[in-house]
Amino acid sequence: MLLIDVREPDEVMYGSIPSSVNLPLSQLEKAMKLEDGRFQKQFAFAKPGKSQDIIVYCKAGVRAGSAIKYLQEKGYKKCARCFERG
Repeated sequence: MLLIDVREPDEVMYGSIPSSVNLPLSQLEKAMKLEDGRFQKQFAFAKPGKSQDIIVYCKAGVRAGSAIKYLQEKGYKKCARCFERG
């Protein structure tokens, strides 16, 4: 399972869920168009496959919802969102 934090890096520096990776919503569309190797080099984790289980989160859930909508439109069917408050 891949846990993706879609907050911006300046938000993530204040804390994140252990084992999550950061892929800001502002970069998601462009990132998912990258070739696998370029994606991994830029974001320091492997580009998710369309059959991979993905959980997306942000602070209040709004950006995570937008990310899930985009991913599902692109064929990522095994994704869900969660959010943290605080």
